[in-house]
Amino acid sequence: MDIKKSGAALMAAVVFLGLLTVLTSAFVANIGIAWSRMERGQLQAKAFWVAEAGIQKALLEIEESHGSYAGEEFLFGDGKCIISVKKNQDDDFTIFSTGKVGHQDMKKTIAARISVKCNDNGKFTTKVVRWLDCGGNDFEKAIIQ
Repeated sequence: MDIKKSGAALMAAVVFLGLLTVLTSAFVANIGIAWSRMERGQLQAKAFWVAEAGIQKALLEIEESHGSYAGEEFLFGDGKCIISVKKNQDDDFTIFSTGKVGHQDMKKTIAARISVKCNDNGKFTTKVVRWLDCGGNDFEKAIIQ
């Protein structure tokens, strides 16, 4: 057997293994990135639903308290919801609800402008005039018109 031929075969095997290692590393890195994006998407969805629950709670509280509800913080599942209610002119309110979930504090803020009216039966009813997804902004920074 010729030494040059066995050296070339060894070099070809080393190059092949090196290329295989690089491709495997890239594949594993892509799987890690995809997994991270999937987890982030799940956290964003959870934060959205926690914020939505806050809006629904605020609507009920405003209706039951005849407009004197100012907001609160509460735990909801594995998340936390922060509600702030701002009284506008007449019987108009703006609700800001921020849902936070996960160890990274993924945030989602929803704002809703509502109108509270007293009907003929003496019961207060709420009507959503405008609804806005403010993304990850805090409610102090979100503006709804």
